[in-house]
Amino acid sequence: MSSVILAIAKDNPQHALDEARALNDADFEDGVYYRSVLDSMDFDAAISWIDQLDDPVRRKQLRRRALSNNDLDRSIAETLKLDDKAMRLDILTGVLQQLALSNGRKAATYLATLPLEELEGGVLLRAGQNMGLRDRGEAMAVGAALPEDRRSEFFAGILHVTVEENAAHFVAQVDALVAPGKDRNELYERAATAWAMRDVHGAGEWLAQLSVGNARDYAVEAFSAVLLESDPERALQWATTLSDVARRDAQVGSLLGKWRKKDPPTAEAWTKSHLIDRTSETPAE
Repeated sequence: MSSVILAIAKDNPQHALDEARALNDADFEDGVYYRSVLDSMDFDAAISWIDQLDDPVRRKQLRRRALSNNDLDRSIAETLKLDDKAMRLDILTGVLQQLALSNGRKAATYLATLPLEELEGGVLLRAGQNMGLRDRGEAMAVGAALPEDRRSEFFAGILHVTVEENAAHFVAQVDALVAPGKDRNELYERAATAWAMRDVHGAGEWLAQLSVGNARDYAVEAFSAVLLESDPERALQWATTLSDVARRDAQVGSLLGKWRKKDPPTAEAWTKSHLIDRTSETPAE
């Protein structure tokens, strides 16, 4: 009976679905939905049938499956037509992550030309990670060729999987490719986070060598946030070195607040010994 129903599904998915439901077997019903129906129908026929289903959750799931089964160019083109932004990002992330592992140059074409708003939510970061795992040299070349407003996140992805080598050297390599400003600041922030999570000592040595400025502030802020988990006092010491007074005060206050929730007595003792104004949570003048 199962074989018959799956055969029917190739030409008449609704009939097959009705027959599957009559068997009162949820697993087999799912099989008709996912394996037979969409695998045997062309994209337009699949979408036409999916849109007639009553269950909105099922429609979304099957649309995702139909898109992922389609050829790459058509899949991306149809994905961009979806009204559901979360679904668009989910599908694009999956497609481009896999493409970055199999064909870096092809992935680079999409990463460079898709509207930037369609690459939110870490699409560039994950593509950089996968391409860096596959071929670091190619990944660096791809990153250098991307539009400037896309480089920082992509390079950060490479950094996440190659940070053991030397994050400071890596950042120095890409400094010339990422202009000063928001993107470079974010690259330093991501570098500090990734490195601190794997080598706190090495990350601290790198920070100590950075010139005072916005990029260093972003890195120190990120580093102190990671360090808070293992060494709150040292994290606060680093936070007090931020050159931007407003950011310094805000970061010190934020770190202290989190520390007080986990270890009130020790945090209070540190506060008093460092003359912290408890009302503003900022260093006393």
